[in-house]
Amino acid sequence: MLVRAIKNNEDMSKRAWVFCRGLSAYKKEQAGINQGIKSGLLEFQNDCYFALQNGIDWLTRLGSKNQKELLDNDIQNIILNRWGVLNMQDFQSSVIERAYSCSCNVYTVFSSNPYQLNFTQNI
Repeated sequence: MLVRAIKNNEDMSKRAWVFCRGLSAYKKEQAGINQGIKSGLLEFQNDCYFALQNGIDWLTRLGSKNQKELLDNDIQNIILNRWGVLNMQDFQSSVIERAYSCSCNVYTVFSSNPYQLNFTQNI
């Protein structure tokens, strides 16, 4: 599995795909799965022109009351439906005002030990 690399994956204001570097413009194996999960979690529904139905309706989920359980289900489905993910355990999450945080252990086809996923999104 190859996934186009993202520059500055942690700094949301400077995220951009990497181009013009041949195969080094892609991530593979465990790094590709990790980036694929984070990219999937960051997608806003109806925001990406080539995949309008992908992503989470973050504005509704974090902008309305009593949406945490639905948001947890959205997050878990995105993680578990990524290529290479075998299982997920120890899922914990919290919503404080309009900020969502979660953590879990993700088991993949490339790792013998779980990958610790920590994710935060706010609107």
